[in-house]
Amino acid sequence: THCLESLADRKDAMGFYNCCDLTRKLMNDFPIDYKRYPSECIYSHDISRQLIEECMNLYESYQVLRQYSPSTSYIIQYIHKNYNQNPSLAEASSILSSNPMYLGQKFRKETGKIFHDYLNEYRIDKAKELLQGTNLKIFEISDLVGINNSQYFSKIFKELTNVTPNEYRLKHFSL
Repeated sequence: THCLESLADRKDAMGFYNCCDLTRKLMNDFPIDYKRYPSECIYSHDISRQLIEECMNLYESYQVLRQYSPSTSYIIQYIHKNYNQNPSLAEASSILSSNPMYLGQKFRKETGKIFHDYLNEYRIDKAKELLQGTNLKIFEISDLVGINNSQYFSKIFKELTNVTPNEYRLKHFSL
């Protein structure tokens, strides 16, 4: 994925497409029988599908980020990489050697959201994925997405989705 990230950073859409296409072709050359992959048996077409999904997700992220200024794009990436910890606008501003007030205003102007709201929305999106595909308890999911108080997590979840985490899981669970 580092190669793809590099191509995306350079805004080399054709190189990105070619890399994905060549990877797909390479995966098609594998025999249909299973191959050892880390320590699991996975069919090569499953690996190919997973790789293509990863490429598409990376490209979609790139498409979203390129509509913003470099500083706003950096803050979005910073949130995506650190959402489960304790990210702050002050820390991101420090990394960028910029004024947090200025970056916060710029971020809000470009995204329509303040840093904290964007962070909470991203955390809830990640929580939805966990609610759909795992049997983890609500407090475990809350911790995994960086909200240490499960009651606060449930409150934010309900505010953003109009359902509780349990109601969401009942509607969308797919294991």
